[in-house]
This record gives sequence, structure tokens and C-alpha cells, in this order.
Amino acid sequence: MSIDRYLMLSMIRGSVPILGLLLGLFAFLTLAEELEDVGKGNFEVIDALNVMVYSLPKIALELLPVTSLIGVLVGLGSLANQQELIALRAAGWSNYRMARPVLVLALAIITAAVATQQWLIPMLEEQIAGLRANAVEDAEMEGDSEFWTRNELQIVRIGGVQFGLMPTDVEIFERNDTGHVTRVLSANRADILNSDTWQLWDVVSTEIDASGTRVGRMESLEWRSVLNPDQMATIITTAAALAPTDLFQYVDHLEENELDSHRYRLVLWQQLSLPIGILGMALLGVPFVVGSTRSMAAGTRISIGVVIGILFYLGERTLGQVALLYSLPPIPLAMGPDLFILFLALYALSRAR
Repeated sequence: MSIDRYLMLSMIRGSVPILGLLLGLFAFLTLAEELEDVGKGNFEVIDALNVMVYSLPKIALELLPVTSLIGVLVGLGSLANQQELIALRAAGWSNYRMARPVLVLALAIITAAVATQQWLIPMLEEQIAGLRANAVEDAEMEGDSEFWTRNELQIVRIGGVQFGLMPTDVEIFERNDTGHVTRVLSANRADILNSDTWQLWDVVSTEIDASGTRVGRMESLEWRSVLNPDQMATIITTAAALAPTDLFQYVDHLEENELDSHRYRLVLWQQLSLPIGILGMALLGVPFVVGSTRSMAAGTRISIGVVIGILFYLGERTLGQVALLYSLPPIPLAMGPDLFILFLALYALSRAR
């Protein structure tokens, strides 16, 4: 076995228990939240358990930067405690040579993370939406994507969802107090401007009264949505769970129609920053273990790693919320923490003794 492979296996052995521990904690919190809906509609305990399982890959992606750092500290730290890294330094290995297996392993993790982000998570989110639909009253899913809901005065049919965010083939049946349909709106697609307002596009309006029917066409029409948050969650995927390619296309669509795309651009850049965060956090662990083990105890190294990981995790989310709240430029606030960690790791690597 080559030395590089030996070092990578040590880091994997250090990362897997940490990731498992964190996943277990977050899975428990997810399950506790889903159990609150048990008993609503047809939502059962088995549905809550399935939602928890399907949520694990998305949770794991969010934890990968932190896990990468702690995995390096635990894996390579155990070798440092056994003087094996000192032997490698004595054999002429530089800090950058020591970081090479970390870089290779980080690139493998990044490849798996990007594939998961692009294909696996969107597929699982569809399954989660279907399960959560069991807990929604006055709503029904037909087939894979067709959605029906109603209130006292309107019946709404949504034939599908494009990019995970844009309802398509929308039909709205408006009724009077006696239950008779007075108008039918048919739209090719809709943009959700906010929780209450949809922008319908390519609209055909058919008014029905005692004298007959009248048909009109409109390029666009604002419609006050009757869907509640639970119903919305069954058809609309959260932006963070979308594939980057779908997000990119949806941002392009919004900008073409001169609609606000700030929120979605922020999420897109946050997704694109994930590989930088994983790489930076993994490399940041190397300076902590390449020096003499007498300069820093193993427990101290791990504690510092945990603190850095928590600060990084909270910092990313805080900056994201600030960017949303004040409509700040998304690129520097989404990429900033990850680039900072990467440059900090390279600087620390060059200064480590």
C-alpha cells in the first residue's frame, strides 16, 4: 500500500464516525419535526421515517465541509500521535507534499457531492414532497405531478412543475356562492412572486354566464394564490434542494421576464461554493497536525476544529440571511466564507513548522 493511500484511509476512518454522529443528530431533529405532522390527513409514522431517510443526503452535503476538517484532524492526528508524520517529515516530505493525499481525497468527495447535488437530492425531494402531500388537507396528487386543491370559491389544478419552482399547465376554476363556475383561467406557466401572489403567463380567460361564454387572452395576469404553505410545499421544491442546472435555468428565466431573481442567485452561488468549502476545510486541517505533537494535544486540535467548523457553518448561514434581508450582492456573501477558509488554509500551510 502506498503512503498516500495509507494517509487517505486514515482520514476516511477519522471522517466516517464524525459524519455518522452528526447525521444521527440531525436525523433525530428532522424526525422530531416530521412526527408533529403524524395524524394529519393520511400522514403516518412510516411516512415521517421515510422523509427522514430521504433527507439524509441533503443533510450530509451541508455537513461535508465541517466533517472534512474534523476528519483530517482525527485521521492524521492519530498518525501524528504515533510519530508517523514526523517520520515522513524526516524523510523529506514538505507541508505541501503532506497535503497531496488530502487534496486527492477532497477532490473525490467534491465529485461525489456535486453528483449528489445534481441528481440524487432533486429525485429524493420529489419523494419527500409526495409523502408530505399525505398530510395536506383539501389537496390531492394525481400521478407523478398533477396537483389539485380547492377552497370555497376556487378549484386549482397544476399539471406540473418546471425547474422544481415554476408551476406549469395551471387551471383555475372560479365559482360563485352557489357553486357554479363563473370563470376559468388557463395559464401556460406561473412565477411565484411571493407567498400570496403568482404571475400567470400566456393566460386564456373564459367567462361563463347566462348569456354564454366569452374568451379573452392576456400575456400575463397577477393572481392571488389560495394555496397555503403546506400545499405549496407539496409542489414547490425548496431552492436549496434544486439541482444547480435547474437553478441556473430558472434564474435565467426570471431575468428574461424582469422578475426578482436575487434569492435564487444567492442559493445558486451557495451551491457552487460547496466544493471550495470542502477543499478549504480539508486543507485547513493539515497545519494542525504537521508540527510536533507536543505543541498541541490531540483533544485541543479536535476542539479547535469543532469550533472552526461551527463558526464556518453559522457564518455561511448568517451571511446568507443578511444577503436576503438587505438584497446584498449574492456572489461575495455566498462565496466569501469558503474563499476565506481556502486562503487561510493555504497561508497556514505555508507557515506551519
